[in-house]
Amino acid sequence: MTNSPKSSKHHFQILRTERNWKLLRHLPIKATKWVFFTDEKIHVIPPINIQNDHVWSRGNKVDVSKCCLLIERAKFAPHVMVSAAVCYGGKGWLHFIDEKAKVNAKYYVESLLPSLVADCSTLLPVASSFSKAAPLHTPHD
Repeated sequence: MTNSPKSSKHHFQILRTERNWKLLRHLPIKATKWVFFTDEKIHVIPPINIQNDHVWSRGNKVDVSKCCLLIERAKFAPHVMVSAAVCYGGKGWLHFIDEKAKVNAKYYVESLLPSLVADCSTLLPVASSFSKAAPLHTPHD
């Protein structure tokens, strides 16, 4: 098996699915109502999704103007990173991460965690402990 980005992405999806099943096996249904999940996501502005951009033509591909076939992309497109949390009681607020910030363990614990715990305390009926089971989506801490 090659070490391509597609295969490593598939590998992490399998690991995440296995972790989810382990979590569900160890927690009774009532206990899952007290679990709070968080994640970070980078959103590119404007979004890059060429999946739905099709060229419909009666002729051959060579008959279509090249400007309709070529898709230009910015090399360093503007983006925003957000962190959010969900639980049985609802969803937390979106927390925007500083543009230049590197999300490592220190930044997560000092900057993001307090606001995520505040969300948790407003959504869950009783104060509870908070932990994040999955690693951050960065190559290095």
